[in-house]
Amino acid sequence: MSAKTSWILLSAPIACSAVLGLDEPTHRTDGGATGAAGASGGAAGNDTGTSGANPSSGGSSVTAAGGASVTGAGGANAAGAGGGTGGSSPDAGIARDGGIDAGRVGCQGLPLCDDFEGPAVGAPPDMVRWEIPPNAIVQLGIVIDGSVFWNGKQSLRVQGTANGVSNSTMFSNKAPLTLGSVRYVRLHAFIKDIVGTMGFMAMHDMKDPERYLVLGVSADALTYFFTLGPSLGQHVLPSEDAQLQASFHPTNSKWFCVETKLDTTNPSKPTIQTWVDGNAIAALAADGTPTPGIDDTWALMNFFQPDAYVGFGVWPGQGTSTVVYLDDVAVAATRIGCN
Repeated sequence: MSAKTSWILLSAPIACSAVLGLDEPTHRTDGGATGAAGASGGAAGNDTGTSGANPSSGGSSVTAAGGASVTGAGGANAAGAGGGTGGSSPDAGIARDGGIDAGRVGCQGLPLCDDFEGPAVGAPPDMVRWEIPPNAIVQLGIVIDGSVFWNGKQSLRVQGTANGVSNSTMFSNKAPLTLGSVRYVRLHAFIKDIVGTMGFMAMHDMKDPERYLVLGVSADALTYFFTLGPSLGQHVLPSEDAQLQASFHPTNSKWFCVETKLDTTNPSKPTIQTWVDGNAIAALAADGTPTPGIDDTWALMNFFQPDAYVGFGVWPGQGTSTVVYLDDVAVAATRIGCN
């Protein structure tokens, strides 16, 4: 088993070439349906998109990393928390996956999942499930928030810091995951101020203790970085700035759902796919056949195989300070969908 991942990085930035060798916070504005009972479950579907609505679901039995069962908001047999109020659903007409969004209920059956509905507002997230840097607790950098949420009534607020050298404010699963060579990561994110370069999800290379794959934003567009230090440096997927225009562009202070599939069946030639709100993003895909400007740099990287931990939070670029709200984060061996 790999050593426990450290998410607080203090080393000097390293060049990309070395790596490759709200306004006022608001809740969800769509009229989400009342959550389904936590005891019901559903089978995972495939990756074929179909149109349909995106119903909300509430409290359920949460299977934490390592197999422990934790009762989510609403309890195992009670109705889950209701959705937000007012407005029309922003998800109407978005392509969905047959059997995924419709069949999955909350965190049912997922190896790692959290809707952040358990702890009180102002408290850190579940300390049984998550490994949280001590300084983030002291500085209230990672806390439950009740003013901004995607589903239910709470989310997790992460305050990124920048003090000369940018330090990551990340938390990760406490118990190691056992997923095999394919992993899916799903999260809902709300970035208060999209400024410069920052990351919000990271995976650690089990072979190189200093190397991370980070999903984040550069030039207001979703992108992936490989980094060996606290500064994210140059994005690698897509590889060229011109292709960033074809990526997804998050809107300040607006929720979006992002899903990542990383396949390291061949660790020397990993592939990756990305969906936002159920839609595949071609500029964020590496399929093993290099496409100039998109995944040609990705194809040049060395062996990469993630360890048993996934990090969430804020990984700032040099000199940036960002607030990110996260909700309904999950990791699994099959595609999860955006519910």
